[in-house]
Amino acid sequence: MANIVDDDNTRQRFITRGIIEEAIASSQLEGANTTRRVAKQMLLENRKPVNMSERMIINNYNAMLAVENQLRNQTLSIETLLDLHVMLTKDTIDDSLVGRLRRDKDNIVVCDTRTNIVYHVPPSERFLKKEIKRFIDYANDKLEKHQFVHPLIKAILIHFWMGFLHPFADGNGRMARTLFYWYLLKNDYWAFSYLPISKVIKNSPAQYRDAYTYSEQDDNDLTYFIDYNFRKIVQAKRDFEVYVKRKVIQNRKMASLARAKYNLNDRQIQLLRYLHKNTGASTTIKTHTQIYGVSRPTSRKDLEQLEYLGLLSSTKLGRNRSFRGTKAISELF
Repeated sequence: MANIVDDDNTRQRFITRGIIEEAIASSQLEGANTTRRVAKQMLLENRKPVNMSERMIINNYNAMLAVENQLRNQTLSIETLLDLHVMLTKDTIDDSLVGRLRRDKDNIVVCDTRTNIVYHVPPSERFLKKEIKRFIDYANDKLEKHQFVHPLIKAILIHFWMGFLHPFADGNGRMARTLFYWYLLKNDYWAFSYLPISKVIKNSPAQYRDAYTYSEQDDNDLTYFIDYNFRKIVQAKRDFEVYVKRKVIQNRKMASLARAKYNLNDRQIQLLRYLHKNTGASTTIKTHTQIYGVSRPTSRKDLEQLEYLGLLSSTKLGRNRSFRGTKAISELF
């Protein structure tokens, strides 16, 4: 994938897209009931959530950002695990369940809420407290002495083990997928920042559930789970490559005109594309800074230049400004 991501601005944009898509899809897998379009616009515009589903998505997004920017360089600890759980579940479950391991009296099982079929009964509280220490040592590469396990396979095993232990009353699926990314990024598999695996898994949730179930029922033979994840990773890679090629074609005409007529940079061109495609959408200096990984002065310069050219208009929102596209953008398409 390196040959299609050839500069820092493009790389940052694809990382932001990957994190956004993963946060949305991972939350939707766990019941977040909102459309991808509304959720994406909320994250891009830095809008506050209006319901529980949107809060789940923002929590997941913040956790993924923490992994990308900080946690990828840290070893895992019980404290880090609990902190991640707080990030993922804050204001979405009962406060008494946030940031702590589950207890036997919580009576947690994994079941289909429509049929009440139980797919997994997590191990006891006593076993969990003992095993979670081994899990953390394994994630930190402390258990293998003379045996090599490929990091991709190991990330999948961490994903499964977290799901099997089910250490929390809620948020275990999101935690498992977050740790999958944490381990790969920690081991310099940076391209996975581009690949929202949950977006692909969301298209086959029953197969995802069954991959867990078959592995557990067949004496914990993880072949089922590894095979399923490999297939989804390959599919996510193909989807990403198709997406990039489509964007290259879409952007060619606009980029040529925008540069020739207005001398715009890639960040400005991508922003105008987004605003043209999403009627009523807006951005701020803070959001522009976060998405493209540039300084606040650079973001201000980008947006104010577009406003000067008549492509954006701004309105005051307290101490901040909201920038929206004007009709003039349509001339570039």
